[in-house]
Amino acid sequence: MKRDEIFKFIENYLINFGGIEFEINEKTNIKNELNLDSLDMLEIIIELENEYKIDIDSEIFSELKTIEDVVNYVIDLL
Repeated sequence: MKRDEIFKFIENYLINFGGIEFEINEKTNIKNELNLDSLDMLEIIIELENEYKIDIDSEIFSELKTIEDVVNYVIDLL
């Protein structure tokens, strides 16, 4: 799985379902820039688990800071 594919999946999810209306890149901070709450984070976890058939530890996921961290974490689980 290519990292750009995972990034695009996250980006598309945030734009289409999260209502994000600005450019997102791998350095985008999940909490500070995207203002995602715990329910938003849970929804992202579920989408990633379903798409990539992985099990995400919500404790670890909650500590991730940037989109890049999320992409790297997903890659590690594949």
